[in-house]
Amino acid sequence: MRFVPDRLALTGAAGARIAAALTVANLGNVAVTVRAAYAIGLFEVGGVDRAIGRSFGGDAATGERRIDSLVDAMADAHGGAMRVKVDSGSGEIAPGAWRTLGVTFTLPARLRAGVTYWGTWPLDYARYYVRVTEETAT
Repeated sequence: MRFVPDRLALTGAAGARIAAALTVANLGNVAVTVRAAYAIGLFEVGGVDRAIGRSFGGDAATGERRIDSLVDAMADAHGGAMRVKVDSGSGEIAPGAWRTLGVTFTLPARLRAGVTYWGTWPLDYARYYVRVTEETAT
């Protein structure tokens, strides 16, 4: 599959709804299905690396287990699930065909101001990269 644009950058306040268009081309030899709704888990950019560093660099004297430290830090870096509604263009895309999707993204309420998140949207066997920067509403 090919996507235009090849990745998506969204900016908005926590809880905002953002409309976007995305063209999907099926370059394979089997049909793919675009569902009407999805959820994308968002993580802070660099959050997983920081979580690993925190767990390896932690103070063993506090009695906290490294695995607990890792999981807590990863949970802190999770921005929540972004809802994706395909407003137009859902359904099967035949081999060699393309379609423009009209999509509404609903940003999770737990995003933190000024933090950039990333996630991948699973479209059949492909993954589409989405980057989200939380911007406090003015």
